[in-house]
Amino acid sequence: MLTTLAAAGLHGDAEVPITVVSLGDIAWLHTPFELFASIGLRIRAASPFAHTRVIGYTDGYLGYLPDHDAYRDGLYESYIALVEQGAADVVVDRCVELLHAHRDRRAVVKTV
Repeated sequence: MLTTLAAAGLHGDAEVPITVVSLGDIAWLHTPFELFASIGLRIRAASPFAHTRVIGYTDGYLGYLPDHDAYRDGLYESYIALVEQGAADVVVDRCVELLHAHRDRRAVVKTV
């Protein structure tokens, strides 16, 4: 799949829609990926919210987001993923940044 995309000139970085919605100490983080459970757990563990739900299949569908083990073990999802190995780390980092920014922005709005 990646070879086909590269041959068509579709390689490099892509913008991915990720949305955060919160209510009190609960946050919902929406991604367009079919996330491996380990990735959702990493996001939840680093979230500044007491309760974080990581939801896939939203704002479009970009296929599987495999973890390192999937690539290492040669799982099916790693062969058909539209992202390269290591993309999950980038997505996790960005999701955690967005969760923190969302919480910080809410704190500023409350004090105004």
